[in-house]
Amino acid sequence: LASTRVVARGRAGARPGAPRRVCSRAPACRSRVVVQTRASPSDTPDPSSGYAESERSMGDMEALMRAAIEAEDFENAAVYRDLLNTLKNSAAAAVQDANERFYEAFRSGDSRKMRACWGDGEHVQCLHPGAACIGGDNNVQQSWEIVFSSLPPGVRLEITVEQTRVHAGDDWGFVTCVEKVASDDGVGTLAATNVFEKQNGKWKIVHHHAHGIVGIR
Repeated sequence: LASTRVVARGRAGARPGAPRRVCSRAPACRSRVVVQTRASPSDTPDPSSGYAESERSMGDMEALMRAAIEAEDFENAAVYRDLLNTLKNSAAAAVQDANERFYEAFRSGDSRKMRACWGDGEHVQCLHPGAACIGGDNNVQQSWEIVFSSLPPGVRLEITVEQTRVHAGDDWGFVTCVEKVASDDGVGTLAATNVFEKQNGKWKIVHHHAHGIVGIR
């Protein structure tokens, strides 16, 4: 790992710049969830059928259920609870949720949160932009510690994730998406592939590959 160069994520083809620092109290870069009345199962299509940002994730359902409970709208809270249970039985939805946890750990700059997202084993791999392939769970974790080392405690990274597509089986799944990372040089656009594996009943990321791209359609 000592000879492996980990490059800060910046604009494709540009000199890597320091990540833009964002207020630690800033919310995660996710779409705002609004409680809707009379929810129905048709509101939540299978995430494996298209772009995930057009559908509600398990995190969205949990937020909707909590908001309904706080509003004492127990009828809709029960509907959201049932939809959440349905999503928990969907491998694609579970992989999408694991992908969201990975990017939330990325935004937080917290090495412990990032480690919790990753699986164990020598087959675990990570390819940071501009760097060689890093293999093995311990080496991958060290690489993220290097990425986060320049951030003051409590400071979040500004990262948005778009064009998310999910495909999954019973104990495996992968996600392709576009990362947009803000830095002092502007916003870097990267294409990413994340591979997940169910280990001890929990979905863990075992492969992350991101590379800079000039433009997207």
